[in-house]
Amino acid sequence: MKNSEALTLIREGLQQKMNEHGWSFKLRPEISGTECTTWVQAKDVTDKPIIPASCQLITGGRDYPPEGYGKLDNVQDRLKHALSVLADYASKCGLNGNGTPVDLVQAIIKKYKAHLEENQLAAEGYKWELLEQFKGRPDLSAPDFYEEIKGIDYANLIYPVGIGVIQQLAKEKPEQYRDCFKILFDETEPVGDRIKLFTSEVNALFRSVENDPKRHHHHDERTIGTMLAYYDPDKYALYKDSFYRKYCKLIGVPSEKPGDKYPHYLGLLESFIDSHIKPNTELVSRVNQLLPEGSFKDQNHKVLGQDILYVMLDGETSPSQKEEKAFRDILKKSSPEDLNAYFQILDRLIEELNIADETLLAFSTSDQLSFQIGIRYCLNLKGDKFYFIAPEEYIIEGVEKGQFDGQAHPSFFHKASVSVVMQHYLAIKQAVQFELENNKYSNKKKYDNLAFRKAAFDKDYRATFFDFQEIDIMPTTTVTLTNGKPYLPLNQILFGPPGTGKTYHTVNRALEILGEQVEGVDRATLKQVFEDKVATGQIMFTTFHQSMSYEDFIEGIKPQEAYDKEGNTILTYKVEPGIFKKICDAANTEEDSDNFDEVYEQFAEDVQAEGSLLLHTPRHNKPFRVSMNSNKNCVARPETDTATPMVVTKDMVRDYLFYGKIRDWKPYILGISDYIKVKYKVSVLPQTKQKKDCVLIIDEINRGNVSQIFGELITLIEEDKRLGKNEQLEITLPYSKEKFGVPANLYIIGTMNTADRSVEALDTALRRRFNFVEMPPKYDLEELQKEVEGFKLADILRKVNRRIEKLLGKDNLIGHSYFLCVKDAGDLRAAFQNKIIPLLQEYFYGDYGKIGLVLGEGFFEAKEDEDDDIFASFGDYDSSGLAEKEVYHLADLIGANRMTDTDFKEALEKLMQ
Repeated sequence: MKNSEALTLIREGLQQKMNEHGWSFKLRPEISGTECTTWVQAKDVTDKPIIPASCQLITGGRDYPPEGYGKLDNVQDRLKHALSVLADYASKCGLNGNGTPVDLVQAIIKKYKAHLEENQLAAEGYKWELLEQFKGRPDLSAPDFYEEIKGIDYANLIYPVGIGVIQQLAKEKPEQYRDCFKILFDETEPVGDRIKLFTSEVNALFRSVENDPKRHHHHDERTIGTMLAYYDPDKYALYKDSFYRKYCKLIGVPSEKPGDKYPHYLGLLESFIDSHIKPNTELVSRVNQLLPEGSFKDQNHKVLGQDILYVMLDGETSPSQKEEKAFRDILKKSSPEDLNAYFQILDRLIEELNIADETLLAFSTSDQLSFQIGIRYCLNLKGDKFYFIAPEEYIIEGVEKGQFDGQAHPSFFHKASVSVVMQHYLAIKQAVQFELENNKYSNKKKYDNLAFRKAAFDKDYRATFFDFQEIDIMPTTTVTLTNGKPYLPLNQILFGPPGTGKTYHTVNRALEILGEQVEGVDRATLKQVFEDKVATGQIMFTTFHQSMSYEDFIEGIKPQEAYDKEGNTILTYKVEPGIFKKICDAANTEEDSDNFDEVYEQFAEDVQAEGSLLLHTPRHNKPFRVSMNSNKNCVARPETDTATPMVVTKDMVRDYLFYGKIRDWKPYILGISDYIKVKYKVSVLPQTKQKKDCVLIIDEINRGNVSQIFGELITLIEEDKRLGKNEQLEITLPYSKEKFGVPANLYIIGTMNTADRSVEALDTALRRRFNFVEMPPKYDLEELQKEVEGFKLADILRKVNRRIEKLLGKDNLIGHSYFLCVKDAGDLRAAFQNKIIPLLQEYFYGDYGKIGLVLGEGFFEAKEDEDDDIFASFGDYDSSGLAEKEVYHLADLIGANRMTDTDFKEALEKLMQ
């Protein structure tokens, strides 16, 4: 059957189903295209943001041309699958079987009311009692802060290990810990800023008392939310990440990143209360009836709102005793270190890839801990051995590697140690992300263990099984592909604050991709190799800016100067490729993989240098002399008086060496070729062609309008959409009408200054297609260990950055490069005057008060006014007191009026206090 005919039958079946249920989706594309694809969009049926915004109904349809045959013959099977996918997506969009929107939030209110009648708040009423008993605590004026903290019962509202850390800090550093709570409870600042500053201060305090770098301070947003709710339960609510994430999914909004979740949750909860609790007086009245004496009077319904979301989204399905026993038995087979590593990796995958608790996932405890997406094993732990997926071409030396059946599947590594799996987290993350985006097996698995599933998303529940500790799992080793090259992602962005070496490091990364030796090579040599690669077109460098367009980057129509028949200058227009198309063309260009051209060139130079070369025919051993003509072809002349010179061209030599072909002058071709083969070690494999890797470096990638610059090509840069991959895509360019795809051997490196725009604000389509590599300030560089005026440069930079981070966040720190050239006090003065102070003025918009909080008062001088009253008269406006206001100016650090050496040293001392 023709593919287009089968597609028509499938679409008719889908349309019939939508008509039956009253679903107003439109099947797209509405007119026939060049692929057998069919999808629907959420915007057709709802105004709410739904993720994903569209749903593909025919698996693999992009690879099937409508004019082809046989690819869609299994019409009924494909229709059945498409109908299942459509039904799931309709439910996600809030449609029931009759096509009317379902108020999913109102549905959980209804279920909660039924739950109340059955359970009578028996399991949850303790929260109202605790908040009444401990509201306003901790008391920041308590004389013994340790005793004050110890006297608060947080019950199960904070992880047990977190309670241990809280009491440890209160005991060992009571006053410093009290100061941390003063920050958290300071209502003059936004709650999000307070949480970040509180977390930063607690972390620094914890590191001062804890030497084990693997231990974590456990003051996460759940702990902080509980502390805030205890202190002021009328304003703040209890919080858990698991039900917050599920609620976000329920109402179709993206969850926030760590540090911003709790403030976002408070806003969502307030809206939930206003829309669904306050109007429901029956519900509120029933809850008040069920609460025991001495419970908190929840007038703002914060506790009730949290309880509804927790019970309905987290506590609706509870693991059975059998499942908990199976989970506990599997845990006993692995060491605490291995379990901590396993769950820490799982936590990071869930957090960084925004994985929700849904039926696409499976958590099996059959004979190992097994996290799966669909039917794909992703991360397993069996005893002390880890099994995990990674990109298809990824290899790890010394670790057994397998492949799943079929195409476009990841590698599966067997029996790895805990250290190996920790080091290769980024590869695991990349493969898991691919599976989340492409796996279609979303049916509930019969082997799913609810205890394991709950432990994956609920650390508090997990802590009832074993003592979970946070550990550092950042990768520390270089991994390689099967071709022996270091593994580097096709698309990556180096991001960080100014001065951290992002553009500087693009040179090294580009050369590593191209197989050049980088380690131990001096910078001048690296730069020369880099420039050579640029000259050959293997590396291209560009900078995005606000004026860059699709026509500059991909292709556009450009004016050209030309001449008519009479020789007059005229203006014509021509389609010109942009930088991206140029480097794609370069990456697609095949080049000889043999060394014949280089060898022959050397042979020709040697013969020219000697004037001639004496050789012998191989069979009769007759002498002949070889010289070179102006075209660098061989001239063979036998050593006889009547000999006639014979020209043996370069191509004749190549044809014999590679293909055994001989046109003329066989004895002389054989003699010359054999000499070259022995003397110069030419490869005599058949001539092949290969494509060279190419690198495009995009500096300041976030300063351009990415959607406008990349256009439709944003999809084509994905790894699995590249040419030669199983999901490869090509588009027709709008100007040249050429078919175009992105080659798999093109690497893209971007840089992004986070002070200009944070990584979270970057175009979402770009973010998910790039790996992000953070480039923070480095305080351990050798150049920063130098002391100037009694202080290490590293300590000065760290002190300045700690203050900036508290005021603005880590995106606006100052990089180490500002201090790399500082050799003495004069250089340090210049660094402050010309680099650091202008940057701070930009950060704080000239607010000298905040600049003073960073640098200290030593860098400022008060300006005295010569006139007592400097203001002009203006009616009856009262200017009294304004003239006495002190005006501060930044002191000059260089130049004729610079501050004295003594004053500069004192300014540094005040900065370092």
